[in-house]
Amino acid sequence: MAKASSIEEIKNAARYLFAEKGYEATSLYDIAQNVGLRKQSIYAHFKNKDDLFISVIKKAFDEETENAAKILKNVEGNAENILKEFILTLKMRYTQGNNSNLKIVFRCAYLPPEHLKEQSIQYADNFFSQIKSLLTKIFERSLKINVDVDTAVTAFMTILDGLLISLIYINESRFDEKFKNSWIIFWKGICSE
Repeated sequence: MAKASSIEEIKNAARYLFAEKGYEATSLYDIAQNVGLRKQSIYAHFKNKDDLFISVIKKAFDEETENAAKILKNVEGNAENILKEFILTLKMRYTQGNNSNLKIVFRCAYLPPEHLKEQSIQYADNFFSQIKSLLTKIFERSLKINVDVDTAVTAFMTILDGLLISLIYINESRFDEKFKNSWIIFWKGICSE
């Protein structure tokens, strides 16, 4: 029977490498080297690199879904503060420290491995659906919005998509500029202040 610690060590190394280098640039050899194993030892736990990748992204998406729920449920204040804090917390978690989970989630959501695209997108769709469900509750409680809730959620998700793409593929300062400018238009567009 495989030791759980070995499996977790392999998954942790794989998560880090997949997040930093991407699926294509990460080899099983790299992962094995990272945990002090021989490449063949990984096959005792996983059928192949695809099997390991799916195992890693499933856990990452599950954990990030929980994290998003915690952020959206625990922030104090009105809808605007909650939504801003959510975006800024995602940015902070992505840019500060070693957050392989969030990096691999965003990588899979926006640039999945081609041959695993369907499975990756399925996890991403579920992740974003959970966020939409939480956002719906926030917008339903808001007294300021002057559009229907679905429109507000869709507009917010569109802003979030653009900001995340800026963060992932451009840089933090571009994210900050886009966030500042797009937020003003977004909030004025959905509110009756």
